[in-house]
Amino acid sequence: MTELNYDKIKLIVLSALSSFGGFMKKVLALILGVVVFTVLAVGFTACDNEPEVDPHEGLYGTYKLVSFESGGLQVRGNNVTVYAGAKIYHGCVIGNNCTIHAGAVIGADGFGFAPNEKGEFEKIPQIGNVILEDNVEVGANTCIDRATMGSTIIRKGAKIDNLIQIAHNVEVGENTVMAAQCGVAGSSKIGRNCMLGGQVGIAGHLNIANGTKFSAQAGVGNHIKAENLTYQGSPAFPILQFQRSYAHFKKLPEMNARIAGLQKDMETLKK
Repeated sequence: MTELNYDKIKLIVLSALSSFGGFMKKVLALILGVVVFTVLAVGFTACDNEPEVDPHEGLYGTYKLVSFESGGLQVRGNNVTVYAGAKIYHGCVIGNNCTIHAGAVIGADGFGFAPNEKGEFEKIPQIGNVILEDNVEVGANTCIDRATMGSTIIRKGAKIDNLIQIAHNVEVGENTVMAAQCGVAGSSKIGRNCMLGGQVGIAGHLNIANGTKFSAQAGVGNHIKAENLTYQGSPAFPILQFQRSYAHFKKLPEMNARIAGLQKDMETLKK
């Protein structure tokens, strides 16, 4: 907060009073006194409410350690933009040049529950955090959950679109891009330079090779080991195989009708 220039305020008050006399001087003095008191009170309140800021050497450079209204501590890098309504939970690390759009939630609890002997679900404490490395952008209303233990990590240069769910302990590789409404289940590892179309779903505990591309609405249920391939469909398989298969399975109703007709003809011949 900019320091108030008390000498300047005093000079303004005295100059104003010198132009009036008698009763009007007393009235004006009372009004100016109330105004000055209000300004000073607001100024001191603003100073008291300012967060504590200390230089901090973080994982990826120099950060500010800031105490937010939530009472938690986050480590933020330089040139970070956080839009209105975004939430960053305690213990999360935000690198340099990151952008977090409105409504995004970084570091909420992962979806961890275990059934007990009564068949009820008990919460598993989520004690990890989220790390966004440098040059990451997170779209509006996207949720990146904190790890159960360790960290959910979005590597440098990754771009995450709106309305995406990234579960606990997921790792998104460098310069990977994800279009809207993708979902990645817990503990899956996505390699670098991958591209995910809209509404791609990745099951949990999978490894996705570097350079992999998924067409929109692909459903991934197995590890992807070969690099730089493109997949389509649900379940997803290599796009050329999918397109050849699609040429056939879109005709399945007609083929089924023909087979049924042939079966009837065979039964007639047997008679």
